[in-house]
Amino acid sequence: MRPMRSHEPLEPAEAFRRLQQVVDSIPHAAVFAQVIHPDGTMRYEHASEGFERLFGVAPEELLADPTTLDALILPDDLPRARLLTKAATAGQGLIDCELRVRSRTGVVRWVRIRAATGPLPDGSTRVSGIMADESDRKQTEVQREQVDQARRSSEEALVAAQSIAKLGGFRYHVPTRTVVWTDEMHRILGRDLRQEPPSFDELVKGVHPEDRPRFVEALDRCARDGAPYALEYRAVRPDGSVLYISGRGTARQDETGQTVEIFGTVQDITERVVEEQARVKVEERLLQAQKLESLGLLAGGVAHDFNNLLTGVLTEASLALDDLPQNSPAQAPLRTIEASARRMSEMTKQLLTYAGGGPFAAERLDPTRLVSDMVDALRRSVARDVRLMVDMPRQRGLDGAPLSSRGAPCIEADPGQLRQVVMNLVQNASEAIQGRSGDVRIRAWMEESAPISSGSGRQTSRPGGAGSWVLEVADTGCGMDAETRRRVFDPFFTTKGRGRGLGLSTVQGIVRRLWGQVEVESEPDRGTTIRLRVPLVPGMASVPVPRDPPSRAPIQRLRILVVDDEEAVRITLSRVLGRRGHTVAMAADGEEAVEVFRNARGDFDLVLLDISMPRKNGYEALEALRGVRPTVRVVMMSGYSEAHLTSAGIKGSQETPYDGFLEKPFAVESIDRVLGEALRTRR
Repeated sequence: MRPMRSHEPLEPAEAFRRLQQVVDSIPHAAVFAQVIHPDGTMRYEHASEGFERLFGVAPEELLADPTTLDALILPDDLPRARLLTKAATAGQGLIDCELRVRSRTGVVRWVRIRAATGPLPDGSTRVSGIMADESDRKQTEVQREQVDQARRSSEEALVAAQSIAKLGGFRYHVPTRTVVWTDEMHRILGRDLRQEPPSFDELVKGVHPEDRPRFVEALDRCARDGAPYALEYRAVRPDGSVLYISGRGTARQDETGQTVEIFGTVQDITERVVEEQARVKVEERLLQAQKLESLGLLAGGVAHDFNNLLTGVLTEASLALDDLPQNSPAQAPLRTIEASARRMSEMTKQLLTYAGGGPFAAERLDPTRLVSDMVDALRRSVARDVRLMVDMPRQRGLDGAPLSSRGAPCIEADPGQLRQVVMNLVQNASEAIQGRSGDVRIRAWMEESAPISSGSGRQTSRPGGAGSWVLEVADTGCGMDAETRRRVFDPFFTTKGRGRGLGLSTVQGIVRRLWGQVEVESEPDRGTTIRLRVPLVPGMASVPVPRDPPSRAPIQRLRILVVDDEEAVRITLSRVLGRRGHTVAMAADGEEAVEVFRNARGDFDLVLLDISMPRKNGYEALEALRGVRPTVRVVMMSGYSEAHLTSAGIKGSQETPYDGFLEKPFAVESIDRVLGEALRTRR
């Protein structure tokens, strides 16, 4: 096709008029032509009507004053306008820039200037171009940028929230079995972001082997039925560390109802689970402490009431034995009664010891020598078919030097309670053999050790320890399974039909008071080994001071007031003291005791005063008696041990001390000894 041509050439004026009409018809644009002189001044050669539409400036006004438009450019954009002028005079051929101009009506417009420059013979520069209103486009760009910025901010906030919540996600494409992970999921599972995209098998492999079947079943059910899942499981990182995960997932199905994708989340809940486990342990310890407290109250009540009753049994048996000739047939049953009463008393002491209220008279002692001195008694305590072997070789100190050159190492313990520990362990080992032939082996040694710690990791060793004394009792008996080992120290737990379940719990209670620990190794049908570790203390073991046997001959004939709310105790004590030639008066409670004492004008040499009584307890009665006669000697009596009373906060005033303490049940020789000591305490 041939281009259209005008048949007649147009005059320049007509051509410019027609071009002006075309330019003026553009609604959001203005055409201009200006000349910039070498001195920087300029003038407009032409300005279209668009200037008035865009800026409210008439073309004539702009032709008359070329600086009119400069005054409308926003101050922030003026430097750019000056650079534009400089670029034009420098001979830059094409100019393309954007400026903000405020019209005289107050509307701010984004104006895009596109112009061509050319030199003039006099050195000036002509700039011809068009100014177009780009406000709508710029507004769209600004809005798009704001949307993009909001999206980026939202994504950053989401990433931060996922990081804070330790929440990752994945998308599992079921048909292809491909998986896409979020960055946070990589971090949670310890996977390098630079690695290749994980596979479905890698996703499953990261689950702990014990929890893997549940996880796969949940995914299969979600893929098969479209059922969402929620479960907690453990995951294993590449470095072998284990973390706890809360996983959730939901399915996306196509129009046929087939599952196409599964969207899942994984949240690291390790901190929560660890805190929950710690809380459960604290609650268990609190529950155990409450059980111990309840047991202590029970033990104290049992000890008091039981020991009151046993006092009559034990003392009357002793008196009866004294009355009978040595060849009397009643001697044997009476000694059986006496022995049984003592064993029942030991049972109450075990209850008190486990509950932390038993007497505790600590002293420095050589534990190996103590065990060696018990061997004969231990052999008598095991069953007939059980062989007791004792292996305590000559010891050396931690530095290898013979102990004889420095004295024996020692621990700080109550010798009676340590004997109870050894006896309980040996008897328990003997009973575990269950009537068959077998061996019980006792070993003891000293070792250099780190601070002894409990199972919770809390240090329990005595500060400044110099190693540990170790006692090991092993048997070839039936052994224990894991559940029995877990409960072996629980009070009243026993696997023996006639057992009381207090032997090992008492051992643990005593060893803990010695800042030690108990270890148990056992397997069914492979025997049991129980090992104690007790920290050594600096210094030498105490040398036992032999005590003179108590004399039953009274120092003098005394007038004694016996005060107890148990009639059996009053009568028994009255008989014992009467046989010693003493004159005895009796009272059933503290109030009656004060009345009897006051009526007698305090004419008593000694008062045997029970502590737990109605109306007025022993300590209250003690103060009242001392108020009548300050110098009267008083021996306190109780079914509780003196240490138990002190630990429970049950004690008298320091201003009114007593002269002796008689723990029930007591034998005749104990009465003689305590009375003799009380009479020697004060003059």
